[in-house]
Amino acid sequence: MPERKRSTAFFVPLSALLRGRYVKSIDEFSPNYLELGNSKISRVNIIGIVVGKGWQGEGNSFFIDDGTAKMLVRCFDARQAEKAVVGAILNVIGTVREFNGERYLSSEIIKATTSQWMMHRKQQLIAFPAEPVEESTESASSSGAFEKVLSFIRQKDEGEGVEIDSIFSALSITDGEKIIESLLKEGDIFKNRPGRVKLLE
Repeated sequence: MPERKRSTAFFVPLSALLRGRYVKSIDEFSPNYLELGNSKISRVNIIGIVVGKGWQGEGNSFFIDDGTAKMLVRCFDARQAEKAVVGAILNVIGTVREFNGERYLSSEIIKATTSQWMMHRKQQLIAFPAEPVEESTESASSSGAFEKVLSFIRQKDEGEGVEIDSIFSALSITDGEKIIESLLKEGDIFKNRPGRVKLLE
């Protein structure tokens, strides 16, 4: 069976997600995607404000607005859905889906964030629709290093997290700080203490 590789999460305004052409993949091992310019986007990283709860009676769904449009988010993790109170500013990482002609996001990770980060994201997207902004320019070329870091943390964490310095010392990887920063932004790991990280599982 072909190995599934996680797609890059792009920074894209919701308005673009609603207008892009949705394409259903004929390959069962490839995700459906949106065509935006020269990019095929299946996974996105959105920051917005929760403006409404529920959809067709589903308690774990909500609407998010990033200032360009409003879009439905469906969450299959009740614990993460609890963060979606009306007025909360959230960072949602997930995949673009479509059902009965309605487009929505299927969330993978939901994190609370701040208005400052939301303003920062708006600045990042100010030139859109030139080309979607990749969440991590290293994610495709350095996937081996990313997996090496995640595996090391998984093996060494005995409950108190793993020292970031010990990761750099033990692993022969370049741009270690950038990789840690990217994994933190991605939501794969979090800082449980200053200088220490844990997997978000």
